[in-house]
Order: sequence, then structure tokens, then C-alpha cells
Amino acid sequence: MNRDYVKIANNIHLHYRSTGEGKTIVLFHPSPRSSKIFEPFSALLTPHFRVIMPDLFGYGQSDSLPISINSLYDYLPYLKQAFDKLGLKNFALYGSATGAQLAIAYTKTYPDDVSALFLDNAAEFSDKQRNDILENYFVDATPKADGQHLKNLWEHLKKSLYHFPWYSEKAEDKIRETLLPESVEAEICNEILKDSLIGGVHYADAYKAAFEHERAENILSLRVPTTIFRWAGSPILKYIDQLLVHDFPDNIKIVEISVENRYAEMIDKMKKTS
Repeated sequence: MNRDYVKIANNIHLHYRSTGEGKTIVLFHPSPRSSKIFEPFSALLTPHFRVIMPDLFGYGQSDSLPISINSLYDYLPYLKQAFDKLGLKNFALYGSATGAQLAIAYTKTYPDDVSALFLDNAAEFSDKQRNDILENYFVDATPKADGQHLKNLWEHLKKSLYHFPWYSEKAEDKIRETLLPESVEAEICNEILKDSLIGGVHYADAYKAAFEHERAENILSLRVPTTIFRWAGSPILKYIDQLLVHDFPDNIKIVEISVENRYAEMIDKMKKTS
């Protein structure tokens, strides 16, 4: 696994991980994580692809942008600069959750760059669902002298292991029936908390923009070969299924994958269609 930076205009640095050789596939991570979460996945991809995993600006080890983020499209000119500097052309693109929405936006804007698009945890929300999430989902990460912001983030992360949205107590929003061991809970929450704190008060910028973008119309307008993965273990399966009720054009395929062999089955599809 290699790690490096690419410098673009205004002395902004994009950090990325890379591994493997051959056809290039770029992976866009969820919020508020970084490309580090893709290290196990990339190890499986390496025999088949050259894998590029950027940290989105403001996350991981990438610099923040000198602009206010109001839309996923605010990131795109900077990503395009970085990818051009890296010589990335005609690459496959995979995104999960926020990364899926970012991948859709990138592909809509620069379709000639993307040979095939793979969407994991891509969903659709009604306006009512979206507004409820945007109003209640995100925790204020402004540092407080008593550390209350850390307690609030921790509660949000812990509850997110069991419900989506995390603040809901409805049975229909439960995503896990049994409690995890406390040590596992703590390890998961601690890793995401660290990533959230790197993002600081702006940890939710891309996350909020992704929820705004999570609309079927954005996928229906795509013209490149696109695969939407559906797997029963997804925490947002209910909202994936809301997306899948639409009639998609021939370039967009739905692929059902198992929980047990999720990554192997995704890679098999990627090899065939990239």
C-alpha cells in the first residue's frame, strides 16, 4: 500500500492511497471516514486493478477547501484537478454512501473520465425523510470546554450501530437485533469519532450534501454503464429499495449480492464490466 499527496491550485493537497496494477478503479469513501476504511477491500481488488483511494477534501489527511461546501458539486473541480495531475483517465469509479453520491455527481459532470460506475449504499429519500434527517441527524461538533461535544458525538455513533436514523426508536428503523459486545461497540465508535474530529466542525459537510443529492433523478440522468449493488445487510436497505422501484435505462443494472460474500461478488461484477 502506497500513500502520497497531489498538490493542486492554491497549495491544496489531496492525500490518497494506491495499490495494484492494471485497469484503474477509484474508490470514494463514506462520511466522515477516510480512504483507510478501504484497505481491506483494496487488498481483494489488487490482483485485478490499480486501486486509487483519495481522502475527500476536509477528511482524512486531505486539506480542507477554501470555500463553503453547499453541494457535492463544490468538490468536483478540485477532484478533477487532482485526477488530471495523476493522469487518471477512463477509470472505473466505486462509491459507498456519501461516496456513492459523490461518484454520481462526478460521473454526471465528467462522464468521459468514467468507464464504469459502481454504487454501494446508494438510496433515495422522500422530501419528508430528507428534511427530517437534515434537521435531526447531525451533531454539533463545536468544541466545548466541558467536552459535551464528544459525549454528543459518541451517543450519535453508538446509536447509529442499532438504528437508522440513529435518533429513531421505531422498530422499523432498527438495523441490528442484538447488542454488540461492549469492546466492539467501543472500537467502532472510537474509530469513527477520530475521523469525525479530524473533520471538526465541518465533519458533516459532505454528509449533508450527500443527503441533499440522494435523489433518483441524479442516477436516471447517467449515461455511463452503472451498477447499483443491493445487499440485505445494508443499514439503509429500506432506502435503497425506495430507489430501486424506479424504471432504469439499459445502462443501469441492479445486482443483488450476499452479505457473506459481498466484496467477492462486487469484485466479480467489477471485473466483468469495467
